[in-house]
Amino acid sequence: MMFADLVDLEDLASHLRSFGCSVPKNYSESDLRDIISMLIVTGSSQQQQQLRYLITEMQIAQTQGLLLPAVAQIVKELTPGDCQE
Repeated sequence: MMFADLVDLEDLASHLRSFGCSVPKNYSESDLRDIISMLIVTGSSQQQQQLRYLITEMQIAQTQGLLLPAVAQIVKELTPGDCQE
């Protein structure tokens, strides 16, 4: 029997924290979307590069059914090209 570790909002929040973003303790899905939107517009080149990589990895995970619905919806709305190069 195989158990998959599905990507949830906490995983996404953890990634954003590792990028140096301030994520509220009691965040919502909307808060994470706002943080990602802010990174796309005002993030440093390193943060944007990290976000591009994360989006790409999560899109791959999505094709494998490894994202919970809330995370899948956020990823569906993004493309790596959203982040400036």
